[in-house]
Amino acid sequence: MKRRLLALVTLCFALVGFSTAAGAAVSTFEGPIRAMTTKDLIPHYKSNSSNSWYYENYYFTSKLRGGITLAFHCKFSNVGLQNGKAVFITELKLPGKKKLYLATRLKKGEWDYKSDHFEVKVGDNSMSGKPGKLKVVFKNDTVSGWVEFTNTLRPWVPGTGRLKVGGKSYHYSLLAPRASVKGQLVLLKEGSKTIELKGSGQATHSYMTGGPHQLFKRWVRLEHIGSKHTIALSTIQVPSGQWASMLYIAKGRRVLVQRFDVLPKPLQVKVDTKHVNQYRVPIELLLSGSNGKPSIKGKIIAKKLISRADQLKDLNRFERFIVEKFAKPVYYRFNADYKIIFQVNGADETVEGTGVYVYQQLNK
Repeated sequence: MKRRLLALVTLCFALVGFSTAAGAAVSTFEGPIRAMTTKDLIPHYKSNSSNSWYYENYYFTSKLRGGITLAFHCKFSNVGLQNGKAVFITELKLPGKKKLYLATRLKKGEWDYKSDHFEVKVGDNSMSGKPGKLKVVFKNDTVSGWVEFTNTLRPWVPGTGRLKVGGKSYHYSLLAPRASVKGQLVLLKEGSKTIELKGSGQATHSYMTGGPHQLFKRWVRLEHIGSKHTIALSTIQVPSGQWASMLYIAKGRRVLVQRFDVLPKPLQVKVDTKHVNQYRVPIELLLSGSNGKPSIKGKIIAKKLISRADQLKDLNRFERFIVEKFAKPVYYRFNADYKIIFQVNGADETVEGTGVYVYQQLNK
């Protein structure tokens, strides 16, 4: 919940005086597939230093041997009271212990990055590397160490890599759809106990040049990294009602699907009676292609609500007063069964299993 609130809280003061983009022209992710370059990895702060909506996020997550989970968020933002803020967050869950959420927060001028190669320093933390092989170094008062992500699937730029609504845009890429992970963890408060790390992971990179209320109305996502398949589905409805989508499916090391026309249709909904907007949350969805390419269809059935976050409730009174003028965001996360049928070289292929289904709504 904390990482979702971080973005929302920083938006509070910047929301005043801006209108939504309900009638703005929309340009979706649809476009030719291209290889990721080093330039795609580098932060975009310097070209957006005067943009009060600039917000950028790198996210690394991993499941490691011994039941350890380790994740990192590296965020840069101009939104709020100060330009050029940075935060580096380490999330660590050791078996039998409470999850740790460790943040390093810095002001403009206290962090830096290179413009000709990927190397970012945020205090004692850093990110570096090239497309397909990235390294994260982390250090705080509780833990330190390093982790290397070596792709087993090529980095993915979804078409244009950009959703544009009027003059505002949201950019997204999968730095590592799937990666092997190795590294070292040092528990500084346990006599510098050292744990060798090995497992699998994923990494993403995104940035925005507009406010969430200008770019998004609702969001449907499906995520799964299984023993055989890797699936990443994201469908976004913009304020005007138009949808933009991206779907990535891989089997082993082979990419089977890269599409931008798969749209969700609710088959069954559950009304969120706890919320003033009475959001109709889809708990069963039909997926289908929309532009005449080889057929694709699927279904998502929510099985168990993992978490629900009414994000306004976690803000203070003043922040809530500002944000609710533009958005009343709620985030729902489910375990869900899915089945997707599509064609590869004229033959039907099916992927099915249990993954994480996320539904987020900002406005009615």
